[in-house]
Formats: sequence, C-alpha cells, structure tokens
Amino acid sequence: MKAKVLNKKEVKRIVNSLDEQYSVSGLKLDYVFVLGSEDKIYLIDKKFAELGLSDLRVNSLGLYFGKLENGKVRLSIEGSQIVGPFAGRGVVVLSRSQIAGWVRGNNVYIDADCDGFVLVKHGDDFFGSSKCSKGTLFNYVPKNRRIRAS
Repeated sequence: MKAKVLNKKEVKRIVNSLDEQYSVSGLKLDYVFVLGSEDKIYLIDKKFAELGLSDLRVNSLGLYFGKLENGKVRLSIEGSQIVGPFAGRGVVVLSRSQIAGWVRGNNVYIDADCDGFVLVKHGDDFFGSSKCSKGTLFNYVPKNRRIRAS
C-alpha cells in the first residue's frame, strides 16, 4: 500500500480531534503526517519527506503515531508519549498492580465512568491509549510488545 501525505486540512482535522479528546494545549507537531494502510497515521520528519514518498512502503517508514477509528485518533504507545504531557483531560492514572496487568495484555477495570479513548499513565510514564467503556479499559498493547508473565 502506498503512503498518502496528508494536506494541511487533513492534519488540522487530526489535531482538532486530539484537542477534542485530550484538551491538548501547547502541542506542536512539526512533522509530515502520512496515512498508510488500515487508516494508520505515521509521522515523518519534514526534511525526509522532501525526498519523495511515491515509491516507498509506509510500514517501513516513520513513527507509527496512531490510527483513525470512527473520526477519533487511537494513539500508539509512542503517540501517547508525544501527546500525553500536553493532555488536559482524558488521562487515566493506573496503580502499580493495574499497570502490571496492562503491560501483560489484560483489560483493566477502574472506578470511573468513561467513554471513548483515553491515555493510560502510571507515574510519569504514558503506556498507550485505551478505549474506555463503563469502567473497563480495553487493552490495545500489541502482542509483540507485551511483557510475558513469569
């Protein structure tokens, strides 16, 4: 699948979605946004993008930032680490035992009524994003990035 470099209007739609979801302020994403297969969003340095992307495969290029799902952005682990420090809302802080289950691929139950995508945090670290519904955080940690139970 070939990459599609997003224009300013499309990038603004993504940034507005992030602002709506997480109330980000002061976030400067000075990158080229590229849309790959399955609505995956990648970030590429502007200087690198000037070389041309017409014949390159996007799954071997740039930083995987997140995925578009129903007009919202589900951030990757790296995407949550970029956006998280600027988020004014939509951040769920987990305890040590909860984050231990999270990084092993388990859904986590919290004492909060939430709906939509949230950022998952423990201490000062962001661990990705999750869909939250009726107190359940659904795990999106890829299998190859989970910590195996010992």
